[in-house]
Amino acid sequence: MVDPDSPPLTTAADRPATDRPPLFTRAFLLLLTGGFCFFAAFGMTVPVLPLFVTEELGGNDLAVGVIVGLTAVSAIAIRPWAGRRANAWGRQRLIVVGIVIGAVSFVFSGIAPNLVVLGVLRLLTGVGSALVLIGAITTVMDTVPENRRGEGVSYFSVAPYLGIGLGAVAGQAVYEALGFELSFVVAGAVTLLGVLPILGVPNLVIQAAPGEARQRHFHPAAILPGAIFALGLVGPVAFTSFIALYVRDFGLDSPEWLLLAYSGCVLAARILGGRIPDLFGPRIVGPLSAVLLAVGLGTIALTPVAWGLYVGIVPFALGISLQYPAMLTLALSRVPERERAVGVATFTMFFDVAQGLGGAVVGGLAALGGYRVAFGGCAVLALVGLAGLWFGLLRPSAAAGAAEDGHPPHDPTADQPETAERAMRLE
Repeated sequence: MVDPDSPPLTTAADRPATDRPPLFTRAFLLLLTGGFCFFAAFGMTVPVLPLFVTEELGGNDLAVGVIVGLTAVSAIAIRPWAGRRANAWGRQRLIVVGIVIGAVSFVFSGIAPNLVVLGVLRLLTGVGSALVLIGAITTVMDTVPENRRGEGVSYFSVAPYLGIGLGAVAGQAVYEALGFELSFVVAGAVTLLGVLPILGVPNLVIQAAPGEARQRHFHPAAILPGAIFALGLVGPVAFTSFIALYVRDFGLDSPEWLLLAYSGCVLAARILGGRIPDLFGPRIVGPLSAVLLAVGLGTIALTPVAWGLYVGIVPFALGISLQYPAMLTLALSRVPERERAVGVATFTMFFDVAQGLGGAVVGGLAALGGYRVAFGGCAVLALVGLAGLWFGLLRPSAAAGAAEDGHPPHDPTADQPETAERAMRLE
């Protein structure tokens, strides 16, 4: 049964207006800078890698798809281990290790003699990105005020998003000026620049108490929120994969203005609307984001005119911007502090699941029924996620089931005695 004394999931609106501890602390800004450097370097390889595979190594389109997709394979594989290492090593050290691994993979990619070697290096890239993301997101949740965690996650998500976007532009320019080999070397150097700000972030280590059971690889409380987020994330996968082809049905030659509009809406929502998940809470923002995704994708699928694509982009971009912090905070509200890193690792695993399986699903729908069917199918998946959110997490009987399974809404104050037992320390 549900413990009647269990505290509800609070929102910023429940707290006094004066109870707003600072968010942009020195550690948070250093974390943003380090994350931006890593993902800018990752973005620098995005326009160069397909050309390197086809022009230098003699690969075909299938080889490009496999090489690009290998990062998701290794990222999924490493996350269960990385979540536990974040406690034992500390979050900062995990990020530094991830940055160094990423830098090595970038530098040597430009001199890979064949597709097999390049594939191994791309596996390392996936490992590095997973370690950086797990360590960084866990640090955000550790360091930002409890009632501003959704806001903190929203703002931090700007770093990788903006980094990849600007990095892609810079990577194309560097490639045109210096060629394949040096473009990858420059990406590796930019990656290593991220170590400098991360060294200024406190390293939180959580030591297990004597006799404590070994931590699990996956946290069950994060699986359903992660799966719901993955269903929503299939929409952006479809948009980036097929919008260039879909616009031809409307007589347009290229999608750059649509992509710019989408990017602008996402950045605006995450920066200007960063407080929304905390003000209203994930139990409101979560369903709202799923509805916005379905409306936006449905509009893109059904519009008979080109300007309807721009109309659909607005709710679509707002929905994906709100769903990420809402689902993450909802997942971690049910995870004890000692298992937070494992919860983050489990949740972020669904990024890669959506990229891999979602791409295959969308491609199959496009092959069977065309691009309208593909975008319409993504809208349906968002509504499936909404149903899963209600029946699996928000409905009273679902909450009772979660409590009986040992995963009631988490009370942060319950961790205070345990924190002392586990000898948490900053190094």
